[in-house]
Amino acid sequence: MLVKEGNKLYAHVESSRERAKWVLEHFKQNCYENIWRKYPPDVLPIFEEERSRMINKIANIIFNEK
Repeated sequence: MLVKEGNKLYAHVESSRERAKWVLEHFKQNCYENIWRKYPPDVLPIFEEERSRMINKIANIIFNEK
């Protein structure tokens, strides 16, 4: 969902690689949404670890694509 939203926001960027960078940045900034209000603070490190893992995986796919 967030990647789709980000892709729409940056559809005007002509280079697919540059657009991928912007979509990834959008994901990094918006992937938590209301999580800070929904869960106790002691659970948040788990979400941060998962967020980091997902960002690294997405970046690896985007920037290692041939």
